[in-house]
Amino acid sequence: MQYLEIIWKTSNDLLEKTNTLLISEGIEQAVINDTTTLNDVLDKEQGAMYDYVDKSLYETKTESSIIFYLDNTQESIEKIKTLIKKEAELFHNQTINRDISDNNFIKVIDDADWMNSYKEHFHKLELTKNITVLPSWNDENIADKTIIKLDPGMAFGTGDHATTSMCAKFLDEVGCKDKIVLDIGAGSGILSIVAAKLNAKKVIGVELDTDAAAIAKENVTANNVENIVDIRVADLTDGIDIKADIVVANLVAELIVKLSSNLKEFMLPNGFFISSGILDEKEVFVTTALKDNGFTIKEVKRDGEWICILAQV
Repeated sequence: MQYLEIIWKTSNDLLEKTNTLLISEGIEQAVINDTTTLNDVLDKEQGAMYDYVDKSLYETKTESSIIFYLDNTQESIEKIKTLIKKEAELFHNQTINRDISDNNFIKVIDDADWMNSYKEHFHKLELTKNITVLPSWNDENIADKTIIKLDPGMAFGTGDHATTSMCAKFLDEVGCKDKIVLDIGAGSGILSIVAAKLNAKKVIGVELDTDAAAIAKENVTANNVENIVDIRVADLTDGIDIKADIVVANLVAELIVKLSSNLKEFMLPNGFFISSGILDEKEVFVTTALKDNGFTIKEVKRDGEWICILAQV
């Protein structure tokens, strides 16, 4: 089988917003290359002192990029054309010429090459102080760590995105032992698996996308938590028949606000609501909605342009 490898170059200041655009269009698994740190060092903005710098490094001082993969179909080509149009409309970015016939923008690769490309970028990930994520091809034993096995795929995410890691850290910090957890927008199922590995009594993961839900179920089985985690295909809280101690939702700001209006119906007294997928510019928008709907803001984590909110009923 063949895939399209798309190398989507962008400016550093638009990197996160471009990634959000891609996520909104279903491109939810990607490798993000941010050249900010390298450029800062080469420009000596951080006061770096060194005797020698390989001249070839200066050639890398170009745009940051987001690399993602799609099936090699006409439908994928049309999706890319739509993304190019939306990018221009949203960011008025005329400096980058997107030519779908350019091999530096889109390459056709075999499935083996696709997986090998991911293997180059996906390694051990210290998700929380207690949990480490490893790909299936890594058999490393790590003392005093709970291991989650998760391969790169088309479902969001593997834990390397700031929003996922912050949600996982909050799950670890508030504690899931013997609790009922509701994971809304489960994606790959990683946060459902995290909750189960943290000894939750029951986890329900809700995912609207049927393909992502299928991947989530496979990941749940691969991590031997199928007796705890129930992955369901549904939209937000549709069909939910339980009350949870903890609700986690890694979505987008607008969906968090929509969700907050009736979420208390699905939560036990003093329950925690962990929400992310929120750009820092939307913080007040989300926190105001949460407060208006009876939640108390307990803490806000920050990572780059992303925030994660811990609220309590």
